[in-house]
Amino acid sequence: FLDIKPVHHDESIHAFLAWELYTEGKYVYNPTYHGPMIYFSTAFVYFLVDGVADDATIRVLPAVLGVVLVLLLLPLRRYLGKYGLLSAAFMLSFSPSFLYFSRFLRNDIYMAVITMLFFVVFFQFKEKGKARYLIIATLVILAGAYTKENIYLIVFIFLSYLVIERFYLVFRKRYSFKVEIGDLKAIFMEYWDVVLLCAALAVVGYVFVFSNLFRNPDFLDSTFLASFKYWGAQHEKARLGGPFYFYIPLLLLYEPLILLLGVLGGFYFFVRWSR
Repeated sequence: FLDIKPVHHDESIHAFLAWELYTEGKYVYNPTYHGPMIYFSTAFVYFLVDGVADDATIRVLPAVLGVVLVLLLLPLRRYLGKYGLLSAAFMLSFSPSFLYFSRFLRNDIYMAVITMLFFVVFFQFKEKGKARYLIIATLVILAGAYTKENIYLIVFIFLSYLVIERFYLVFRKRYSFKVEIGDLKAIFMEYWDVVLLCAALAVVGYVFVFSNLFRNPDFLDSTFLASFKYWGAQHEKARLGGPFYFYIPLLLLYEPLILLLGVLGGFYFFVRWSR
């Protein structure tokens, strides 16, 4: 029942721009409407269904990604356990927020899947130390850059975790900073060739797409810097103005179960850590 609700204003914009891409091959990056991923993928769906662009067609990929999001829990089973896995799958499947956006032609469900995939790859690398996970992580970040500008914040959060974890180990185990720096140097020396390959992949992949196949020499100012300028300015406009606790009542309304478990889990780990 993907067509059971009318098309939202945002959906109509994305569907129309994807239709222009499908029929005329026309696409120009605009930070107001985020990256090209949603338009090229939706245009591909139009291609598969011979140009049928109705309310259901435009929501096919979001619905598929909603299923993929739940399936991405499977690699985390050893961390979550059987019942943890089933509980997480249940909450993702019936969460009002995730269920809504997995029937909605916008970037939200794309970014949710990309974030979860990055999360899986991140912990696979931490556990197994295989170089291939660095390459996969780079490709996932690129997919995020093609999707929405908040990928930079998401990567920053994960990198912040690594920094905090490192300082935590220094504090708890009383390692010297010399040992820690030596460890980081050893890690870099072990993966230096892969790190350079990942950097090259990231740069070439970003430039290739956002320079319109190397045809736009001014892409840095018109894409990368433009996205920061535009979304930085949006924070000053406060389009959804409200108090600092604006989202807390919404969490209580839409996600009380997840919020409750999050608060209890945070309290539990704080008590364990403080002992």
